[in-house]
Amino acid sequence: MKKLSFVFMAVAALCGLLASCNDVNKVSEEMTGGLTLTVLSDAPATKAASTDVLDYEKSLNSLDLYVFEGGSTLFFHERLTPGGTSSDESRLEYSFNSTDNSISATVKKLPVSTYTLVLVANFPADDLAGLTTVSGIEEKAITLANCSTTASKGFVMYAKKTGVSVSGGQTTTVSGGIQLERFASRVRLVSVKNSIPASAVYANSNKITVNGIFLSNVASAWSFGAPTSGTGAPSTPTNIRGKQSNTNITPTTQVTYPVTLYKPSTGADVAQGATSQLNWNTYGFETKSVLSGATEPKLVVCATVNGTLYYYPVFLIQGDPYPARTGIGRNQTYDIALDISGTGSTDPDTRVERGAIAATITVKAWVAGADYSETI
Repeated sequence: MKKLSFVFMAVAALCGLLASCNDVNKVSEEMTGGLTLTVLSDAPATKAASTDVLDYEKSLNSLDLYVFEGGSTLFFHERLTPGGTSSDESRLEYSFNSTDNSISATVKKLPVSTYTLVLVANFPADDLAGLTTVSGIEEKAITLANCSTTASKGFVMYAKKTGVSVSGGQTTTVSGGIQLERFASRVRLVSVKNSIPASAVYANSNKITVNGIFLSNVASAWSFGAPTSGTGAPSTPTNIRGKQSNTNITPTTQVTYPVTLYKPSTGADVAQGATSQLNWNTYGFETKSVLSGATEPKLVVCATVNGTLYYYPVFLIQGDPYPARTGIGRNQTYDIALDISGTGSTDPDTRVERGAIAATITVKAWVAGADYSETI
């Protein structure tokens, strides 16, 4: 009888232990939750945004996902790659969608709290090594050399989302997705019209030759935090005053920053009275003010008229109300249609004579914002 009593006691103790474990698991589940998010690199289908995004401008080759608890403590970081898997699938699951250039991810086992998400796309892993704070990431420098017209490398993109709450026992979906922003903007010479009157200027031919384009006086480096002053703020511009080593840039110049100068293998001939559709692209970083040693940001068009190379600088505008609009904004597209009616300047930083050109600039955001056109 005594033996039977011991058996009953052992069974009761075991049941109590199992019940206790179940209570612990229940409490644990109630104290943790998850996040599901969709990350987008393509322009959304909004009326005000540019849907003309090239493959290499929206390609997603890597995404570093940082999860900071309370906006300061790094709780989780992992680098996501196409076809890859998480180093710990009990904590993270993700997939790349090449059709719409998006990433879907679910982060699990997050304590109930409020989080800040920081996302960095297409940036070298070695350059992010050891970064464990939001400020450390935001102060990291980006150069134009980090952007490429090769789809397998692509453009550096970034997003930060604060105030993301996680509730216990459930998975929260970040509504609306997270839109990545490019730090570069695209400036495109869409077309050139030759309106130079038939005169002595055509002594050698009845055409002009558009030789190339480049950006001048734009920021050569930024940081993810995009401050206007202090650490990571833009400083040294690229192609200062249209020169390198005090020599005018030409279509054959080897520039330091590869995506700032478009050099076609052959120039584009435009007959008198005709318009040539070019769609030549060049890229630069946000430059909203005149940087030290430089002048206003410009797209410089190089064209040969009657055997002489001339420059046609087009002053860029960022879309803000005058007078704070000189320059280019971040993550925008600038489409320029140029009408040449006279000879240009022999210096790439000097305005052409009044009436020599008319430039229509159409500005659109790659994420959101109004679009408009202006003739200068």
